[in-house]
Amino acid sequence: MMRALAAALVLFTSLAAHAAEVEPEEDAQEAVAVAPPILVPAFVDQAKQNAYNKALEAYKGREFPAFEYLGADALKVEAQFVHDVRLGIEKLYQRDYKGSQTHFAGLAEKYPGTALAPMSEVLIAQAQMMENFDFRQEAAYLAAHKRAVAELETALQAPGNEAWENFMMALALGLSSIHQLRHEEYATALSQGQEAMKHVESVKKLAPEFHDIRLAEGLFAYWSSSVALTTKAIPFTEDKRVEGITMVKQVEGQGTFFRQPASIALALIWLEEGRARDAVISANKVARAYPSSVIAQMVLGRVHLQNGSYPEAERAFKSAQALNPENQRVNLSLGMTYMRWGKLTEADAALDAYLAATDLSPENRGQALYVKGRVAQKRKDTRAAKKLYEEAWKEGKVKKAKERLEKID
Repeated sequence: MMRALAAALVLFTSLAAHAAEVEPEEDAQEAVAVAPPILVPAFVDQAKQNAYNKALEAYKGREFPAFEYLGADALKVEAQFVHDVRLGIEKLYQRDYKGSQTHFAGLAEKYPGTALAPMSEVLIAQAQMMENFDFRQEAAYLAAHKRAVAELETALQAPGNEAWENFMMALALGLSSIHQLRHEEYATALSQGQEAMKHVESVKKLAPEFHDIRLAEGLFAYWSSSVALTTKAIPFTEDKRVEGITMVKQVEGQGTFFRQPASIALALIWLEEGRARDAVISANKVARAYPSSVIAQMVLGRVHLQNGSYPEAERAFKSAQALNPENQRVNLSLGMTYMRWGKLTEADAALDAYLAATDLSPENRGQALYVKGRVAQKRKDTRAAKKLYEEAWKEGKVKKAKERLEKID
């Protein structure tokens, strides 16, 4: 069950970057459970990287980047197809949603049966919802998802392009699984996750040198081990963090479509490992490559926030806000930043702006009320803090609010 759900989650993460979500966390000085540090300095399989670099040489100087030819060879499709798809994905990463949708609509006519048009609409809708952690684009997402799955089911019945079609189906079903998880529809999410895994396995058999699919495996290996080492949520069997990081690094260095999302994933892994400098490097890599990406700025802000670099966190979150002034979630992130920074007036203003939104889920309202309680507690206003923690627990069942209520003077 955990493997199926995690596979769906990481497939989603690789394109939409769920890591933009900043959950309320305890102050850095408070004790939290952490996994023992990894004592392996390098995570690159140098032999595989050397073989990959050698293979690239055969395509140097051609019309398209050499790695696109290797991706095309792995998927058994034309290099022009891979190049065209990458152009559309780059527009998506740059947050040029209209341009990406128009591009893929044109490709649908050029490459019928590939589900490129509806899948682009699926990814755009999910990216927009994850920027703000809401469901505003749900109707558009569900309609596009239905068309994409129908087109892929038809395509899979005919020979040819099996690796690509299974790759797209794995992505579509993985997205569906995480969407159902957000709605707490666990049975449906599990079913979709299991189906997604079947297509992941098919891709591995059909295209063993298509490295992007390993992002799912790598993230599962790392995070399942990390969670098992720090909580009782899942049983611990074996520490596969090094194996997981190695696979994610392979995608970052050898992937066809998911190199930048792999960097986002690594930024969060380095945070988990306490490797602050590496986390900043990975997050900056993505933010510089995609300066117009709200998600990239939110991840960079989270890295700086967790590292205690509050001016830098504020700058990143403000950049995200400038890119999308309608984004509500960034106000919660700014409120967290100002609370930890000690700028309590600014923290209250940002949190009040977030709470003024009319379409927040109970969980999201609870998170904001919890952080406001932290602000009140820092002001030594015990009565206000207690009231806010009570509201956070009542509205959003925020566990940390209940824990603080039990300890408050």
